[in-house]
Amino acid sequence: MTEYTFKVGGTDFSDMVYKRGYKTDRIPVYSRTVTTLDGVAHRKILRYRGELTVYINAPTAARAAELCSALMSSQSIGYHSFQLGEDVTETMELSNMPMETLAKATGVQWLQGVELVFQQL
Repeated sequence: MTEYTFKVGGTDFSDMVYKRGYKTDRIPVYSRTVTTLDGVAHRKILRYRGELTVYINAPTAARAAELCSALMSSQSIGYHSFQLGEDVTETMELSNMPMETLAKATGVQWLQGVELVFQQL
């Protein structure tokens, strides 16, 4: 099986990613819409924002604690972008921070994994 890159703050967590739980996207960020005097609306793509969805398998308590610590201390996420065809490192925020779940995982056995959704700042 191909293992795709998943790093948080330089620490590799690729071994925790579920084998079919890895999705990337490039979302366009547009300028404000401006309507000219002839009535035509104009807007431009300013840049593309990266997005990463990772489904994490149930880790050991020690590994879950390591992931929690990395997520709280760093916004540097390394991953393989399918759209660009290469590994990239971007400043991203976790949009669905399941911190309670992750924090409880340090002392409790997980019944299922957790989906983490990152969006580039």
